[in-house]
Amino acid sequence: GGQDKQVAIARSHLALSLTRHKATPAQLEEALGLHRKALAVWKKIRELSRDKTKDEQREPLRKLGQTHGYLGQILKRLGRPQEAEEHFLRKVELQQQLISEFQHLDKMPLFHAYRELGVTHNASGNVEGALEAFRKADEIVDTQIAADPKNKSHRNWKRRHAKVLAE
Repeated sequence: GGQDKQVAIARSHLALSLTRHKATPAQLEEALGLHRKALAVWKKIRELSRDKTKDEQREPLRKLGQTHGYLGQILKRLGRPQEAEEHFLRKVELQQQLISEFQHLDKMPLFHAYRELGVTHNASGNVEGALEAFRKADEIVDTQIAADPKNKSHRNWKRRHAKVLAE
């Protein structure tokens, strides 16, 4: 319940502090372990929330996706792109599930999931996978800009994404 949630959040925060700036491989490995433990807790919370209200189900699902993203980022930094891809793929699946179950959610986390997946595919030599992920990210950010043309953040991400595509 609530205590498990606090433990998972604390582990994630500690892991994030270890990955800031110029983390050593040992710090990244420690952060990886903490995020894996947090992931296990979020999975347990997710299972326990299945018979609760939709709003109570949303947070564990969102946190699962977020934690998979953190794991992917760390694994990518450790030079383990295949393992990172697995976590980014899972993050994409969970973000898609969030969008289908809670239509009102911002789709930018899915944009970021596809973007991370594309960068990781590219690093591991999977050019076709990278292009497909980047295409999907591009579609999402274009949709977000069309839905909210005054949102500067979406336009800034579009520019950053365009730079990645140009490289």
